[in-house]
Amino acid sequence: MEHKKITRLSFLFFLASVLIFCISLFFAHSRSISPRPFLSAILNPSKEKKINKITILTDENERLELKKINSNWFATLFNDEGATTARAENSLLESFVKKVAKIRPLYKISENPSDFSAFALKENAAVVEFFSDEERAIKVLFGLRDALSSRIFFRNDDKTVFETEDDFSQFLTTSLDFWACGEFFSAITETDVQSVRFVAPEKQLDFKADASNDDFSSLAHSLLILRHGNVKNARFFGESRLVATLFVFSGNGNAVKLEIFENAEKVHFSKKTEWGREGEEIVAENAFYEMSDWTFEKIFSLFS
Repeated sequence: MEHKKITRLSFLFFLASVLIFCISLFFAHSRSISPRPFLSAILNPSKEKKINKITILTDENERLELKKINSNWFATLFNDEGATTARAENSLLESFVKKVAKIRPLYKISENPSDFSAFALKENAAVVEFFSDEERAIKVLFGLRDALSSRIFFRNDDKTVFETEDDFSQFLTTSLDFWACGEFFSAITETDVQSVRFVAPEKQLDFKADASNDDFSSLAHSLLILRHGNVKNARFFGESRLVATLFVFSGNGNAVKLEIFENAEKVHFSKKTEWGREGEEIVAENAFYEMSDWTFEKIFSLFS
């Protein structure tokens, strides 16, 4: 019995050794056929500072255009509801362009167009185009994300499929909620605020204040940290009425007008307009922003 037990253990040990050997051969073979990375950038780094327009298409019914006007970015969503424009977060755009122009390890995966669908680089791809003064710098199609390696597949206009570190996924969206600035008065810095005016006819309020007033800096701070909710098209809120208008003026001649509305369901939302030094609109920003009850009441409490 003891001899049989030893023989059985020896056989199991032999099988385990063979299995380990086969696994080591498999991984050695896998490493030998894995694509070797090479260093390059998706966008020519020399064009990083020249990019002033980006388009993103993730659905045939929606297209997002991000455009730089002077030193600020604006996002316009085109869909069945028309075109909705909102001021975009500059830091997001700068980060996106910087990542695309970064020198990074790239892996060449395939040069066979029949593989496009397998990597979601055909019908389901996120199509991103980068422009410099209306001249297209590059077109990139982003596909599947490899969860194990944290990499993403992409290709340009040619037939070569590449893989690289996935630090792009968050940017591959046409959502205005992602791209838009979160604050109502992001166009003005706190130190630049010179005066404000709040008009609410139904409450018989017409409040004015400037830098000469006590606690004006506290008022300016309270206004500039206020954030809006989701970005919407005007039709989303239905019939409504204007209940208040808030003006914030800066020392460099810029101004922001925030119009506050209320619809039949007592839902509050707003629309903002920015002016430049000459009193003209900087951009046709036609987006409407959800406003929470807390924010609505906070604004009125600052001027009551």
